[in-house]
Amino acid sequence: MRALGTAAGLVTAAAVLAEVPRGWWDIPVMIALAALIPAFSAKGYAFQTAAITPVILLLSDLLNRQGFGLVLPRLWDSLIGCAIALIAGYLLWPESWRSRIGDRLADAVDDTAHYVARAFDSTWDPGERVRARRRIYRDLSAVRSEFQRALTEPPPTGARAAAWWPLVVAVERIVDATTAARVRVTHGAPPPAPVEITDIAQQLHDLAQGIRATDGALVNVRAQLEGDEHGVLAPLRQEVRAARAVTTQP
Repeated sequence: MRALGTAAGLVTAAAVLAEVPRGWWDIPVMIALAALIPAFSAKGYAFQTAAITPVILLLSDLLNRQGFGLVLPRLWDSLIGCAIALIAGYLLWPESWRSRIGDRLADAVDDTAHYVARAFDSTWDPGERVRARRRIYRDLSAVRSEFQRALTEPPPTGARAAAWWPLVVAVERIVDATTAARVRVTHGAPPPAPVEITDIAQQLHDLAQGIRATDGALVNVRAQLEGDEHGVLAPLRQEVRAARAVTTQP
């Protein structure tokens, strides 16, 4: 995407350098090109690069007056940079996705299971409960950022990240549902039975174990998850079932 965007941007820059004389005409041209940057950035990295490249090239021409002499060096620099990124950052580490992202997602699922197991423990300090919830959200935010970066990488990394992305969202919803259930209990709702809590926590531990045991493939977890459908944990079980559906889809 970087190489294609740079090449397209250089075509635009070359046309501007050929047709627009230096001087006051540079101002409206730069305004027009700069206005394209936010519009093109929303479409993807290649579009963003295509919009930024002519602006950078024209600014460089204003400083050193090299004109077309800037075009080929810029293209070669970008191609060399792309080659370095692909070789040193990707081809030499073909299994980096699993260790960088899969394990972090599994750790976040395990932390969520511990949080579910302790959230309804009356002996657990409320302050520690709040700190644990904040840690989970912080970890999930880091995992989300890693996944968003991985989605732009070449196959198989990008494809694996896309397959797991719904599970990241599902885990966030599980934490939200656990917090909501805890608030309901705090405000007088009947607390859930310990067996329900244990079952949900075990489901999440099984899911984390499955993520670690696979090589980026979707995993299966236990099929049974029963409990009081009118209790405070009913929405939480629904979110766990949704996460399970994500991991068992073909």
